[in-house]
Amino acid sequence: MTLGDIIKQYRMEHQMSMDKFSKISGLSKAYIGILEKNVNPTTGRPVTPSIVTVKCVSMATGIEFDTLLNMLDSDQPISLEAAPSAASQEPDTDPQIDALVRNAEQLNAQGKQKLVDYSDDLLGNPVYQKQTPGETSPLT
Repeated sequence: MTLGDIIKQYRMEHQMSMDKFSKISGLSKAYIGILEKNVNPTTGRPVTPSIVTVKCVSMATGIEFDTLLNMLDSDQPISLEAAPSAASQEPDTDPQIDALVRNAEQLNAQGKQKLVDYSDDLLGNPVYQKQTPGETSPLT
């Protein structure tokens, strides 16, 4: 399977849109579409996702990183570049999101559920919606 096949299968099994998968993975919706088609629109050749992309998919799907790598076809190329280039259409990293993910990975199952519940509450409460630049959050 290609990484795109795995993403598409996961989305279909979980009745998830590309937009929703984009939000949980940190990958752009456009890049998810490219991965699923497995065609680089610039070259017309198969996509070569980076190790960072594989990690994003691993975290979004809950599939262990090593397991995900073993699920990939042996001819699925993976780039070992540490940082994706701007042209690769891969995710920009957000230090706050990275810190949140690092912290969440250390929680037990109950703590993870509490974090999910809390974030759902925040997203459902207009007071805590994403602030525009210059606004202060009630949490600060």
